[in-house]
Amino acid sequence: MPSLPPLSQASRLVFLRMVLAVAFGLTGFAVSFLDFQLPQTTTFSISIFMGLFFPLVIALAWGWRYGLLSALAGGCQSMWWIWHADGWGLLYTVPIFFLWIGWHGWWTTMRSRGNGHYPWYQSVFIIEIPFRIISEAGFLTLFTWLVSLNPPPWAPTLASNEVSPGTMLGAAFDHTIAGYMLLLLAHTVLHLTRVRQALGLTDKTVQNDISTLYASSIFIGLTVWAVDSMLHLKFGNTDHATFWQVALFDPGPHLFIRIAFIFFALCGAIAVTPMLRNRERLQKRVMHLNHVLDGLHKVNRIIDRVKDPHDLINAICDQLVQVEGYLSVCIFRLDAQGEYMDYGLAGAPMHQRPPVLCTHGRNAITSQNLLVAQHHVDTCTDCPFRNNQTPIDTPLGCLAHPITYRGTTYGALVASLPLDRALDVQEQYLFKEIAADIAFALHSLEEEAERRLAEIALRESEQRFSQLLDSVPEVAVQGYGADGTIRYWNKASEMIYGYTRDEAIGRKFHTVIPASMHEQISDIMAAGTQNHHMPPPQERTFTNNHGETITVLTSHTMVVRTGQDSELYCIDIDLRQRKQTESRLMDSKAEIQSIFRSSPVGIGLVQNRIFTRVNQRFCEMLGYTEEELLGKPSSMIYPSREEFHRVGQEKYALIRKTGTGTVETRFLHKDGSILHVLLSSTPLDMDDHAKGVTFTALDITDRKQAVDALRQSQEHLKTTLQSIGDAVVTTDHQTRVMTMNPVAEALTGWTQDEARGLPLRKVFPIISAMDRKECENPAARAMSQGTIVGLANHTLLIAKDGRERHIADSAAPIRNLDGQITGAVLVFRDVTQEYRMRRELQKMDKLESLGKLAGGLAHDFNNILMAIYGNIELASSHFAPDHPARTFLDHAGQSIDRATKITNKLLTFSKGGSPVKERLAVASLVREIVGFDLSGSGVKAVFDIPDNLRDIEGDRGQLEQVFTNLTDNARQAMGDEGTLYVTIANQQVAEHEVAGLQSGPYVTLVFEDTGPGIAPEHVGKVFDPYFTTHQTRSGLGLATVYSIISKHDGIITAESRKGQGARFTIYLPALDAPQDQVHAPSTRAVTEAPRPTHSPTPRRILIMDDEPMIRDVLTALLEALDYEVESTVDGDQAVTAYKDAMEAGSPFDAVILDLTIPGGMGGAKTIQQLLRIDSNVRGIVSSGYADDPIIARFQDYGFKGVAIKPYTLEELGNTLDTVLG
Repeated sequence: MPSLPPLSQASRLVFLRMVLAVAFGLTGFAVSFLDFQLPQTTTFSISIFMGLFFPLVIALAWGWRYGLLSALAGGCQSMWWIWHADGWGLLYTVPIFFLWIGWHGWWTTMRSRGNGHYPWYQSVFIIEIPFRIISEAGFLTLFTWLVSLNPPPWAPTLASNEVSPGTMLGAAFDHTIAGYMLLLLAHTVLHLTRVRQALGLTDKTVQNDISTLYASSIFIGLTVWAVDSMLHLKFGNTDHATFWQVALFDPGPHLFIRIAFIFFALCGAIAVTPMLRNRERLQKRVMHLNHVLDGLHKVNRIIDRVKDPHDLINAICDQLVQVEGYLSVCIFRLDAQGEYMDYGLAGAPMHQRPPVLCTHGRNAITSQNLLVAQHHVDTCTDCPFRNNQTPIDTPLGCLAHPITYRGTTYGALVASLPLDRALDVQEQYLFKEIAADIAFALHSLEEEAERRLAEIALRESEQRFSQLLDSVPEVAVQGYGADGTIRYWNKASEMIYGYTRDEAIGRKFHTVIPASMHEQISDIMAAGTQNHHMPPPQERTFTNNHGETITVLTSHTMVVRTGQDSELYCIDIDLRQRKQTESRLMDSKAEIQSIFRSSPVGIGLVQNRIFTRVNQRFCEMLGYTEEELLGKPSSMIYPSREEFHRVGQEKYALIRKTGTGTVETRFLHKDGSILHVLLSSTPLDMDDHAKGVTFTALDITDRKQAVDALRQSQEHLKTTLQSIGDAVVTTDHQTRVMTMNPVAEALTGWTQDEARGLPLRKVFPIISAMDRKECENPAARAMSQGTIVGLANHTLLIAKDGRERHIADSAAPIRNLDGQITGAVLVFRDVTQEYRMRRELQKMDKLESLGKLAGGLAHDFNNILMAIYGNIELASSHFAPDHPARTFLDHAGQSIDRATKITNKLLTFSKGGSPVKERLAVASLVREIVGFDLSGSGVKAVFDIPDNLRDIEGDRGQLEQVFTNLTDNARQAMGDEGTLYVTIANQQVAEHEVAGLQSGPYVTLVFEDTGPGIAPEHVGKVFDPYFTTHQTRSGLGLATVYSIISKHDGIITAESRKGQGARFTIYLPALDAPQDQVHAPSTRAVTEAPRPTHSPTPRRILIMDDEPMIRDVLTALLEALDYEVESTVDGDQAVTAYKDAMEAGSPFDAVILDLTIPGGMGGAKTIQQLLRIDSNVRGIVSSGYADDPIIARFQDYGFKGVAIKPYTLEELGNTLDTVLG
């Protein structure tokens, strides 16, 4: 179980003590109820006596707080006693009981603060005396008064004089005797070891002797009391009283005499106390001196054992405190300059360790004497013992002494101890001895450290000298003693003489040195010993132990050491290497001479820039002879003085930096021509250029010309690459980018500096536009195949910013002169516009083909619908309005209306669907169409339209269909909830700014929804006819929009990201300036008038149509309107019939001409023929092509009205009425 934190442990201890205090009090309470009486007496109860004992034990053990708590818990026992005694002393006994427990508990707390050390007058037996004097005096004076104020119930008239003084005095003596008996019993119990352990009390009993003295005196007094009582009981008991009655309650002088026995015993104890305390002090003094001597002995042993100064002073401090010689010890150590260095400390808290030398230590060092200080904590700055908890309640002092040995101060010894000890002379003497021992130890450690350093330095010096001699392979050193014994033999000696060091050392020199040198060495040793004269160095040749012939330069020296034999050292320098070097030098010199003469490069030597030597090649380069150049200044070969000085400055600057100066310059040939030269110069001596400078001159005229040509070629190539319109990228053999031209930078989004060294796949990422899969690296393919390769169609380049471009490219391998492939060149261009134009053309071709088909289908379908519609109306005219058949005929008519709308959509794809343009205010048109189409749905329309929006020219009906289709698509995509943003603005389009548009003013319309968007693979197909993602849709909506916008000379684009809605942008040509008044669309007739009343003579109508059904239905409809009808098949018949009618005098009032007659003359040509015959002819054009230009501008072709198939009987009648007026 983990230990409790300090606060929790303290709380737990308090709680346990409180529980035990209450338990002791309740125990006393229980004992008092037993009501044990002393034998033969009824006035003194053992129960009450024991009830007081338990709270007293708690108070003496733990203090007044726990004592009062125990007394309160057992206080009822006193009340029981008082109640049992008929209530006497109720107001007196209980307070005295609590005050007595509190008094002894408070003094226990005071004594505990001294950790068991307290003065004799604080003993429990002494402090009982003043309490008894005060309490019993109060009893004698106050009790009678209290009794008179509170008489007992059985004696309400009791007065204060009813209680005799003798009775009260006897009670006071009883209390005193009982108190001392309880204290003696409690003192005895609390000194039992097991009791003290159970109560958690310390084992120290500092006042054992004095306490035992007091206890013995009380015991003696009580013994005399008992003896006197026995004698009185034996010889003077006239009343036949019991022993306890005689001992405790016998009035008269006997009781006072017995009390006097105890009093005199206590006085004797008090008299003996100073002698005991003096003996105790002497014992403690001797014990302390023994501790100090023991500490001094242990310090000396520590000095012998610990060799580190810092560890030594800390160990000494710990030892002096552990042997209880001092309370706290601190040793300050100084460095060689007398500055504070470090310290050792024991007996003080860790956080109180001093950062600097304290005041007492500094003063002791300054005075070089012992310093004794009182109240050192208050008088010493930076005192290391400031917050030290002193275990005894006595004044403290401080001893400080310098740690000095032979005039050298190593620090200061500072100790804290009781003041009386600090003032003791013997204590001071021992303290000085300790400081002296510490000083000697620090001095010895310092000398030992210096000795070790000297030994280390000597060993290092010898090792360096030995390593130095061993590291010189050509210098052999041998040392010989006076008796010829070899004492030193380095590695070079092993190589020269052929003996290892182990083989040579210890042997006589004549057994190792060649015999030819024996006599010489013996003579040299004899001469050196006598007059220290050594012969000069000599060159000698001998044969070593391996049979090798060795040539050495030998010198000798004599080393004489004090108190030792002299030694001869022989130094042999191996000349074999030098001899070989001299030989090689001669050979090298010959080689250099040969190179100098035959070198293809000009070589020479100049001193102070004057030629001192040149080779033949240098002379041939310049056209001079050697005699013409030697002794001449080198400036003669330069074309100008400026070039001469420039070369000198640059060359010598480079020489100072690198040691060699290489400069490209020009030389002047003897014939005046210029040579391009690469000049390299190196001084013979870097510190003194005056000694000469060697140079080489390489003729680079041809190379210079080649380099210039190459540079021009590169500049031309660079200019070409910078100027061409295609992007060019070159790579190395690992397809890492090397160069890029500006076009490549623009298309990829990478600059050349950014892309250089990157993989081509990162700079040039390409994917297929069809499936968006990554394409193969063209450069890698070109290098692997070794030929030119091209990209597949529909390749997209993804630029650095994410933009995608359609590109066309090719890649080719780059080969070096050996034909090896070293890289690849990639050439590509942006074909995005071309791709879009091609897509547009393909789409237009598809729409045009579909338009032709749709136009024919719509025309034929409208003819069929016309026949059906006419017959339905004719059939309806034969039924009454409430006839059941009319309902079915009306439903059939409604179906024909829906079929007519479909044919109108088909007509949009036909050439006949050309827009009938007029000036339109597009803002109001868009608001009207979008608002109407979104009414009733959950889609909100948000418009952003400027006030100065320009007008456009367009077909109102067709543009309404465009806006309706876009609005309907957005609503269905958003599921009838969301927002449709419509933004219209003026825009000036520049040349090539928008693919497919010419420059000029435009109105842009943007329809943007918040739906799920269009899948990326479907964005390019949304304008294709019959393409749809909805099974219930025809797929003609956006194709129709695309066709209409294209016929208005505009474009429409689609953008979308999955999950982010779709955005359609329309560009329509704008008129130059806005116009407030918008032209109303043309009507079907030239004039509008009420239908006139028919004349009695029916009017005649001529019909021309190639479809028999149409002719029959139209005839029946006209006849139903009371017209005479004549029908023809084609234009020729119509012209003939019209001419014949005029000649017959019965001309036609109007002609209805079908616009398209397969294989015959149609309505447009027929009306022209009729106008030549009759300029007043009333022609009505009829056609299934509702969007044909002739229908839109029929009056421009000579017609008076128009009838678009299919039409109703009412529409036909209104048209005829309008035309005929």
